[in-house]
Amino acid sequence: MNVAHRIALALALILIAALARGDDNGMMCIAAGDMPFDASAECFATTTTARIAVQPSKEKRRFVWTSPARQDLVLGVILPGDQEVVFADTRRGVMQLDLTGSPHRDWPAKSTLQLTERDLGRWTFTLDEKQVVTAVTLHLPRGVYDLVVTAAGHRVMKHDGLKIAATNAQPEKIKLTLASSMRVIATIAAAGNPVAWAKVIADCDRPLCESAVDGRVRCDVPDPPPRMLCIEQAQFGRRRILIDSSRLDIDLGTVELTRSSTLIVERPPHIELPAETRVTLFRARPSSRPAEIAKRPLD
Repeated sequence: MNVAHRIALALALILIAALARGDDNGMMCIAAGDMPFDASAECFATTTTARIAVQPSKEKRRFVWTSPARQDLVLGVILPGDQEVVFADTRRGVMQLDLTGSPHRDWPAKSTLQLTERDLGRWTFTLDEKQVVTAVTLHLPRGVYDLVVTAAGHRVMKHDGLKIAATNAQPEKIKLTLASSMRVIATIAAAGNPVAWAKVIADCDRPLCESAVDGRVRCDVPDPPPRMLCIEQAQFGRRRILIDSSRLDIDLGTVELTRSSTLIVERPPHIELPAETRVTLFRARPSSRPAEIAKRPLD
């Protein structure tokens, strides 16, 4: 046995020893294809042993096992017909992932990890607020992974080309600092009364969130940052608000909506128009060009 294999075996034995400590249960989750490990995954408690029995399947599946302390996770593949998962697999490598976010964006926060390996598939799972406080250790098959981290209030973080080798003498240590995303705060009202379920839309084409029953809004805006926000509700008109896209905190204060009107345009039956004809409504502005309000197809 060469030195590399001895190192890999030593890492596997360390993992087995960690799994064998105590009488608590770990959690095994199994998913088909590239489905995320969420409520749709098959999850069950396990004893802390090096082998876990699974029901055989005709398709390849993936699994995530979480240790009792929830800071060690084992990722792997279950081949068709397999009836057990063996953790003493020297073909696995180790990665320590340390995540940091902004306390101004409610960090620590739930973080969704997506690890993709070209030949093995994709693992998508969530670490909760307690797990991200300290580094988590991932035991995963050797390969080259692309990592995507998503957390509320933060910009999506991507880290491609992570090489995980089973012969690593030390875990691959990855420290990522998530940057704050834009956040919009406002109170939506009409005639001094709060407006519930008003939609906040980035650049008038990307829905972000809705106001609560008290009219309050707090939206975390994903990239790219918008130049304008549209606020609308079915019983009221639309408000367009230009914003500074370079700012992270946008406080709109109280946004007043007014009652809306419905304009119906009908094509006379004796007039033929080209296909995909559209009707555009403009607001007249004496000192500049008319402002476009809406554009709709004329059916």
